This record gives sequence, structure tokens and C-alpha cells, in this order.
Amino acid sequence: MEAKAVLTAVGKDQTGIVAAVSGVLYELGCNLEGSSMTLLQGEFAIILILSFPERDVMKKMQGRINKLEKEWGLLFSFREVPVEDFESTPKTESNPYTLNVVGVDHSGIVHRITVLLADLKVNITNVNTRLIGEGRQVPVYVMFLELDVPVIADESEIQSELRKLADELRVDITFAPVDVFKG
Repeated sequence: MEAKAVLTAVGKDQTGIVAAVSGVLYELGCNLEGSSMTLLQGEFAIILILSFPERDVMKKMQGRINKLEKEWGLLFSFREVPVEDFESTPKTESNPYTLNVVGVDHSGIVHRITVLLADLKVNITNVNTRLIGEGRQVPVYVMFLELDVPVIADESEIQSELRKLADELRVDITFAPVDVFKG
């Protein structure tokens, strides 16, 4: 019976991490169904959704993960997820949007924007943030979010609430639908 798992790893960035991790998974017969990987200030992070044909792969994987931890200085987390959990996840009909935020760095930007989005029932599917111009007197904060906006949502209400919040936070916010059919 097929099994699924979530595997995460974090550690100092080094050339070859992805090749090493994916190589072990390939040798064990795992399929990478989804992945997200990023580099933040010299630290590398990875999250993978895996499927594999046999449960005994889990036992083999633990030994291989321990070896990767020692060789690469990574910290792994691994947990099996029942296949039914993926199949039973309720799907709300939604459209993809992006939200970009740019402004002078200060505390609370991520929190305030994400609280507003949650209140508006907008699901965040990806977030990337960074400081540009670190070391300068006034670094600029940049945040990029990918969103799933329910089809029943009122886009003009979302735009209005985001404009109000942008004024309060003293940032620029751009909210736009993603044209998934562009070629």
C-alpha cells in the first residue's frame, strides 16, 4: 500500500544538499510529489511531500536521514501522513492572486497583513520576505505572497481593506490576480 510523508530539513547552505537528499530518496524508491526550498541569509530550508510504495521504506529512511544529518550538518524532521489526509482535504473554489508589499522595515508588517488576509478568508500558499539594503540607514522590507482567494470573495472589499492597511503600515501593497492561462 502506498504511503506518504513530509520531510523537512534545515541547515547551513552548501552546494549539493538538494542532490544528496533527492539521491537518497530516489534510491529508496520515493517519489517527490511537492517541494519548497529556499535560502535565507545563508541558511537552507527544504520541505518535501513524498510518496513511496511500502511502509518499510520509513525504517530504511531513518537510517539514511541520520547519515545525511551527520554528513551535511542538517536537522531533519520526518513524519508519515495518512494518504487519506491528502484525499480528504476540503478544497474551496478559489483563484490565484499575488500580493506584494514594499516599505521601510518595521515590526508588525507580516503579522498585520496575514491577520487581515485570514479575516478575509484568503488562504496564503507561499510567502517570501527579505530586507534589501541591509547595512544602510533605512533598509527596505519586501514581502511577496501567493494567495488563494475564494471565488465568492469581494475583490473590491479586499482591495479596500488592503489600501487602508497599507496607509496604516506606511507600505505599498499591490494585489493582483494571476493569469494562469498565459503562455
